[in-house]
Amino acid sequence: MLLSRPMSRLTLALALAVAAALASSPALRADDAASEQVVVISAHADRASHTLIVTGLDFGEEAPRVTLGVEDLEVVSHDLGQVVATLPDRFPSGSYLLIVARGSKLSDYDVFHVTLPNLAEAERPERPERAPRAEAQRGETGPAGPAGVAGAAGATGLTGPAGPRGEAGPQGPPGPAGRLELAGRRCPSGSYVAGFDEAGGLACELLAAAGVVADGAAGEPPARGITASECLGDEAGSGSDLPDAWDSRVPVLASYPTARGGQARGTFGGALDRDLFSLAASEDDGRFCFDDRRDKPVRAHLVLTAPSKSGASVCACWSSAGSACDRSRNECVAAAAGTSAELDVAMRMVCGAVDQGTLEVEVRAATPEAACGDWSLDWRIAE
Repeated sequence: MLLSRPMSRLTLALALAVAAALASSPALRADDAASEQVVVISAHADRASHTLIVTGLDFGEEAPRVTLGVEDLEVVSHDLGQVVATLPDRFPSGSYLLIVARGSKLSDYDVFHVTLPNLAEAERPERPERAPRAEAQRGETGPAGPAGVAGAAGATGLTGPAGPRGEAGPQGPPGPAGRLELAGRRCPSGSYVAGFDEAGGLACELLAAAGVVADGAAGEPPARGITASECLGDEAGSGSDLPDAWDSRVPVLASYPTARGGQARGTFGGALDRDLFSLAASEDDGRFCFDDRRDKPVRAHLVLTAPSKSGASVCACWSSAGSACDRSRNECVAAAAGTSAELDVAMRMVCGAVDQGTLEVEVRAATPEAACGDWSLDWRIAE
């Protein structure tokens, strides 16, 4: 794995100091630069074969000295343009200073930065494909070898005993007689019969398709239904609602760095309602880093404003494809009715890689008075 130059003045000064300490001759002189200069062009760490391959110019006829960090490596092979050294497993992943020296003069060494990958992520280089042989050079196909002896079939496991049959439950009481005066009546389109009101008429509640979600968590009844008289005339209640389950319907509202901020809005359909959406991000600042801790993170700043008559909470975490919350912890804050709460979530970064992730955001109702309540979430992503 390679890291490109140029280096900063501080890095070059450190390299010169280390090289001077390693040299066995007297102090370097400026006029030594007139000799053929050693130049390191690239360095590749092959963790699978335990080698470090360095290419460059004028490495010398004799085996040069190869220093990784502050430790000398054993040179396996060398020529004027390439040096192969042993790379022990005791070196952990990270960024190292590499020095190649053929002597003690200023022109006899060069410095370079090399990044070692994790041992588990090491991959052997692919072998070049051989050119196919001509038909005339192919030998005859040998006879097929004898078939191997089939292995013995494993024993079939024992079937477990059937559990006892449960007793029949008691018969429920008979329901009340139907009301003939309600025969033929039904709720308006977009709602369903939820029961009877105080006057004995039908009580209708809106379906999710009508714009207000009243279903709460999957498989659970709503804590408080929303009737047609409550929300049909409410402009907020007649708008579309965000999904309340993590599936393909959850929208990705924006992508950083194309978009760096915005606002999401939603409407609670009950005390159990939740609204879900995502924000995608890709690292925009690709400057040099020494290790993961010094790689500038991508941060999301969220400001939740709760409905005027009910509390709300927001939870968020950074995820990669197929792995929920693997780039950060899931963090939550709550806001009382009519107030705001702030939440900052930083993506876990990997030095030398272009980090990408998706911020999964969940806004929940926090009090029973959440029916038809509007919330807003201002977001900003930066590095």
